[in-house]
Amino acid sequence: MKKTLIIAVLACVLVLAGCGKGKGTQSPKSDESVAAEAVQNKGIDKRETDESETESIPTKERVSRNAVSGANLTREDGSVSFVYIMADDSVVSENGENFGVIRREDNALVTGDGTYLGSLSPVELSPYRNSKVAVSLAERMDSRVGVMYRSMVSYMVGTLGFAAENIHMNDCGLDPDVQIEQIEVLLGNKPDVIIVAPCDVNNVSEITDMCSKKDVPVVYIMSEPDEAEEIRWKSEKIRACYAGPDGIRSGSDQGAIIATLHNKGDINEDGVVKYIMLQGDPNDPTGCARSEYSIRSLNENGVKTEMLLLQKADWERKKAKKVISDALEKFGDDAEVIFCGNDEMALGAAEAVEQAGRKCGKDIFIVGAVGSVEAMRAILDGKITGTVFDDYKAQAEWAGNRAASMLDGDDTETVFYTNPTKITAGNAAEMIEYCEK
Repeated sequence: MKKTLIIAVLACVLVLAGCGKGKGTQSPKSDESVAAEAVQNKGIDKRETDESETESIPTKERVSRNAVSGANLTREDGSVSFVYIMADDSVVSENGENFGVIRREDNALVTGDGTYLGSLSPVELSPYRNSKVAVSLAERMDSRVGVMYRSMVSYMVGTLGFAAENIHMNDCGLDPDVQIEQIEVLLGNKPDVIIVAPCDVNNVSEITDMCSKKDVPVVYIMSEPDEAEEIRWKSEKIRACYAGPDGIRSGSDQGAIIATLHNKGDINEDGVVKYIMLQGDPNDPTGCARSEYSIRSLNENGVKTEMLLLQKADWERKKAKKVISDALEKFGDDAEVIFCGNDEMALGAAEAVEQAGRKCGKDIFIVGAVGSVEAMRAILDGKITGTVFDDYKAQAEWAGNRAASMLDGDDTETVFYTNPTKITAGNAAEMIEYCEK
């Protein structure tokens, strides 16, 4: 009986020992074995991640990344299509369909058995074709910022070879907090470069640091950061730059438009030009400089001035119309000139003036800035006195070129200003033609 009991106990011990061996009760591992296993597991995890990431990339992008050249394929029936030539001389479509191989001696496309399928005309591929571009705009696409953005994208895609599908844009509706949140999301998608039209230049330093920490170069457009921030870019070797209007020069030109009128804006001939100043954002250095220097320019031309009202209208036509409607009701015929920080506000002011039964050019003058085509047409229609054209095409090209060059590692240029042009009835048609080319 005792012998049987002892045997049973030993059997249970052996069974339990075997179970424990499979449940993690084995002898402690050495530090070396733990490290080796971790490296092995890390390799497996990384391989799985890489394969997953590769699978998540659209086929067209994968093909484009691996191609050594593009080519125009002309088939025997005369049809032409774009294809990619790979490192192994295979020729594939944008969707990865294999057509055959290139015969290098005559650039022919042939199948594996030598059957001729067409001729290939190699096309050099843009180094930026797979670069991811993030864009954060302060305003809607129907604004002054939207005009420049469309011009910039057209140039980057058509001339520099960026892919339109790799450019992703958000606008924050002039809400600086929303813009910061949007930029965080955009940076989380690992762009190669980011373009920002800031709605509050006081946030530029924060945005720059956000981008710098992610090693993403940033191009600012339209609203210029303050000088101290631009100096910081150079001193700290931060990849950041600005392309946009020069507020001082465009403001001076606004004043010059009024100063060259037959009465210099002094409609009631009392020796003082009384004006209303519409600003987009009082924190925008470019807009503030424009406001200041428009009046300085008048004063330097011997014109005395008196400000009736300084009011912001957030760059928007509807808000500008409301502000001017109220101002005309309050100040009546005393208001002789309306200076506007952009054309959208000038067009809103023109609507308010017309609604009040007054006539631009006869009993009041309106001057805008930026130089939109709509504003230039309004000048030809006599609804606006003039505007200042800030060449958004030149800005757009410089911004696109700087985005490309910063991707190439060049951070030498940090600021670009356009040469403003005064637009009046005399040259508005010519400038419309330039803009619509």
